[in-house]
Amino acid sequence: MTRFRLRVFLRNISHFVTLFFGIMFGSLLLLMGLALLPIVSINAELMADSVPAEHLYALKAPLRLDATQAERDAWAAAFELSTNPNYEGLDLDLLADAANKLEAMGVSLEEMPDLNDEGSSEFALPKQVEDMVEDSVRHREWRADDPAVHAMWRQVAQAAGIELGGSEDDLTELIRLVDALHVQLHSLGDDEGKEARDLLQDLMDDATDESVDLSSMEDPVNQTAIDDSTLSQVEKFSAITLQVPRRIGDSNEAVTVYGIKPGSRYWTYANVADGYVLAGEGLLAKCDVELGEAFSALDRSTNEGYELTVDAACNNGCDLNVYMSIDDFNRLFGRKAGEFNGYASDVSLPLDERYVASDLTPDKMRSMADQMQDSMGQIMTLMVCMVIPIYVVLMYLLTKTVIDRSARAISYMKVFGYHDQEIERLYLRTITVTVVLSLVLNVPLLVEAFKLLLTYMMADYSGNFVIQMPLGIMAREVGLGFLTYLVVVCLHIRAIRRVSLSLALKVQE
Repeated sequence: MTRFRLRVFLRNISHFVTLFFGIMFGSLLLLMGLALLPIVSINAELMADSVPAEHLYALKAPLRLDATQAERDAWAAAFELSTNPNYEGLDLDLLADAANKLEAMGVSLEEMPDLNDEGSSEFALPKQVEDMVEDSVRHREWRADDPAVHAMWRQVAQAAGIELGGSEDDLTELIRLVDALHVQLHSLGDDEGKEARDLLQDLMDDATDESVDLSSMEDPVNQTAIDDSTLSQVEKFSAITLQVPRRIGDSNEAVTVYGIKPGSRYWTYANVADGYVLAGEGLLAKCDVELGEAFSALDRSTNEGYELTVDAACNNGCDLNVYMSIDDFNRLFGRKAGEFNGYASDVSLPLDERYVASDLTPDKMRSMADQMQDSMGQIMTLMVCMVIPIYVVLMYLLTKTVIDRSARAISYMKVFGYHDQEIERLYLRTITVTVVLSLVLNVPLLVEAFKLLLTYMMADYSGNFVIQMPLGIMAREVGLGFLTYLVVVCLHIRAIRRVSLSLALKVQE
């Protein structure tokens, strides 16, 4: 019996080779329908793991979180003055320069009295000084370097308990700055001018009472207070997106370069101390990047190129980021020392929305898998339902040639007294062994073919697609293939039983 089955196999070996590759083709189609969504879910989890904190806030501008209430109030007033179109033409730099000039002349803003405070003591000015102040308010013709104007300013300051130091040139510059601001205020309408003066007074009051540094007010201040326990776990970082050539094709991949704190509590897998530069494993797989070799990266917004060298790989295959210390980042990209444009936090931060560019969370990464399952789930199910009939037809046609070619021999065996069940065991068992071996031996070939196919399919998409084939998926693919073959076996049993005895008596051409 074994020798007979071996002869059946050898006589039809070309058909069985075709059957092997046909099963491989059908199994590949079936595998795509079964494995794509689970692989998407695996990648979503890997991408979620690539987000080191519960929140990565990308900022449009450096935003201070540890400001005092006075600094928040001062920034709110400064922001209103600088952004409200009603106050267009009002230059707050004049106020900051005047404050700096006062400090340079030995006047502490903390010690300046609040002249608008109802509880402050009044002071009297000489008649000629009052006239000069009135002239100044009406903005009559006078020069900032006029000694009489200098004398007026010093008398007003002395009456308020302020000793103006510095040279006459310093005083001239101070008068020029204040006068320029005065002109701008009077160029506004009555209501707008009054509102602007109130906001300026609020700004100066905060600077006076809480020692707010007006020269640093160019950086926005968060308007919501954050408690110390939350601030203690917040970590600053810098980030920039560069274009790096891909390994496949002539397109570029958008790669984020992070400047992080050495010994970061969040990026624990990225040791950027001692000038180390690390890259996610996905960058090495997707892009033309090798360890220890310089590669080019382009900032599309400025059209400026950079040369980077990666010392080691880190994290997982979905991570396409580059990591370096924040100090090295600022030096490389020409930023100021200590500059940053992001916060990492495990606690949701009440940041001013106008300064937040994005909020990246692990859940947002996982939601990508949910969206794909919602949009593609039915398509994949339909694909499996379509592939199985194709698989049945393909396997039936490829195995039918063996039965058709052996029809006369089957007829002879019936003449010699063999029963249908015996004939089926002789022929169908040979085919069954071949099909089972094809299904099992195809597994490693299918995995590699599927990886190669998916790599080229996803080459032009952002991100690196890690292909991890779950064993359960492969078991389902083999099981469905064998169940499909059982349907084919039933058809072949019917075909064998329909071979007539008269076929053996016909003349063979």
